[in-house]
Amino acid sequence: MKLQRLWTVSVATIAILAFSAAANATEIESPVNVRSGPGTGWPVVATIPAGADLQVLGCYSGWHWRWCQVQVGAVRGYVHQAALGVTAGRVDVAPVVTTDAANLHAFPRIFSAVIGTIPAGDTVNVLHCRNGLGYGWCKVAYGGKIGYVRGGLLARATY
Repeated sequence: MKLQRLWTVSVATIAILAFSAAANATEIESPVNVRSGPGTGWPVVATIPAGADLQVLGCYSGWHWRWCQVQVGAVRGYVHQAALGVTAGRVDVAPVVTTDAANLHAFPRIFSAVIGTIPAGDTVNVLHCRNGLGYGWCKVAYGGKIGYVRGGLLARATY
């Protein structure tokens, strides 16, 4: 058991270093966490950007929500099914889009200055969602600006 945990930690470290090297020039685009088990209670073993190719080993509906076991390079783990999409016949991490026109605020408050408007269906780079995608406020990058959008106006693209 200890050997398996050591191996999992080693693989996760290698994967994180590989993804970090690729992300040094820019932030990771709307990342998704790869977890060691099917649920948010499991540790994160890697973070992968939107658009990353991955292999789906299986999706299971018997768990709370719906999780898919995936492999990205040497990393194997679980991703929530809603984060996945299909582009040109390949499975990837779906980008995050606005579900309706959204104001880009300077601060995470409704009466904060609006520094831009994002049209419905446009792709944004989610930098952080404190309460998870779809809830509260999310820090995003769009059109060369960084600001905050209500999480309820963001979702993974469906193809």
